Amino acid sequence: MGIEIVEEAITDARHNAKINGLEERVNFLAAPAEKAFMTNPELRNKVPNLGLVIIDPPRDGLHKNTITLISQLKKEADFKLLYISCNPITIKRDVELFIEQ
Repeated sequence: MGIEIVEEAITDARHNAKINGLEERVNFLAAPAEKAFMTNPELRNKVPNLGLVIIDPPRDGLHKNTITLISQLKKEADFKLLYISCNPITIKRDVELFIEQ
């Protein structure tokens, strides 16, 4: 499952899935994560099958609603969380918010 706010990235991901013969096994959605789950409630059914969630937010970090959403999903399913960041200030803030939740 791939959720990305940039439509061009989703187009590239779909192309890569196709050339690798995975187009039937993956789902991609162009939307902010917190909105993706609100407008596509069926996504919650796929969460228990995730082993790893990779987050690569913009420099501003994650929106608080996204942190809340991921924290709620983590309580429902056992997955590892990998946070990639180029901004030590926002990763510190976001990790502290994850720990609080």
